[in-house]
Amino acid sequence: MGQRVVTVMGDGGFWHNGLSSGVANAIFRNDDSVLIIMENGYTSATGPEHSLDAGLTAHQGVSISIENTLRGWA
Repeated sequence: MGQRVVTVMGDGGFWHNGLSSGVANAIFRNDDSVLIIMENGYTSATGPEHSLDAGLTAHQGVSISIENTLRGWA
């Protein structure tokens, strides 16, 4: 495209499909891009469910860090 691409997604979208398709594809293609993740701890495709990074999973208080997850993919 000739310019750096900036992508914005929410944390719910990141956990739902953004990591496995968007981030994985960018790494595979060695993209020079910027990813901005808006973290609010909710996903609302089917209602106000907590996302994995909210610390409100099946094991209360367990939170999965977006930053650590992305570092593991680098």
